[in-house]
Amino acid sequence: MVGDFDTYKWFKKQYKEESNINESWLGPDQIDRFEGTANMRDLKTLQDMIFVLSTDWMQEGFEKGDIKEYINHLIDKS
Repeated sequence: MVGDFDTYKWFKKQYKEESNINESWLGPDQIDRFEGTANMRDLKTLQDMIFVLSTDWMQEGFEKGDIKEYINHLIDKS
């Protein structure tokens, strides 16, 4: 984790802000289900790494939407 920054709260805030814009996002029940079935240590590592990488990419000029598309690309390749 970078400093005292709470990545989990940041991502929750991002989700809440964007869920008002895009209704196709997961609902709270689905998020709870994902989080309930995940190894919390692995999930925290994933959140931290997404935060670090996306911060670097945004500093390099990538837009948030581009980063999401790239992450979706990685998931689709798996």
